[in-house]
Amino acid sequence: MDLASAREAGISFFTHKATEGSDWQDRYYRKALERARRAAIPVLGSYHYLWPDPPNRIETQVNFWMDFVAERTPWWHEGPWIWQIDAEQQGLPRPPSPDEIRRAVDAVHDRMARERTTGYVIVYAPRWLYGDQLGAGYDLWNSDYTGSGAPRPFADQYRGVTDRSHGWEVMSGRKPRILQFASDAVVGRQHTCDVNKFDGELHTLISLCGRNPDAPHRQTPRD
Repeated sequence: MDLASAREAGISFFTHKATEGSDWQDRYYRKALERARRAAIPVLGSYHYLWPDPPNRIETQVNFWMDFVAERTPWWHEGPWIWQIDAEQQGLPRPPSPDEIRRAVDAVHDRMARERTTGYVIVYAPRWLYGDQLGAGYDLWNSDYTGSGAPRPFADQYRGVTDRSHGWEVMSGRKPRILQFASDAVVGRQHTCDVNKFDGELHTLISLCGRNPDAPHRQTPRD
């Protein structure tokens, strides 16, 4: 992945898969996040593919994920960070239940409180899978590709995703905070990329990560 070209193209936040269940780790995670850090993308993060419980206890999965992030990217807490819980069903007998998702959110918050760190916890739980079944107390990340049009540079697709686009409609009692609006975008030199839009300014996203948007954040390492 050429994250430098992604940043030049206008990307301002980036997350990468870290873990799945309680035993799977992404071998590209560290390299991807280090490239994103060198590219000075303002907000970074990781996501965990949540398995239903049993047999994988929710709290065990969260600790497995956060331990992996701390080991591979120990600098994560130096700047704005997204903890993205991915609640889907692909490859699983069923999707995580609303209660299991709630427990995962609480487990991330509890661990950050114990470690005195900050981050933005958000759940990718799309409307097409969960409808209005989810409880309150955390932000949602939806996906809807109907407004982005044909494959082309992501900035062109982005402009087509207006505030009235279907993907922003209220779900489970609140408007999504992030919308994945395409999976076929061109970002820099890369094709067929997943691209997302935050409902607000970068300033607001950094604040949700528990950071002062006007303060300097993580230091960009030099080669």
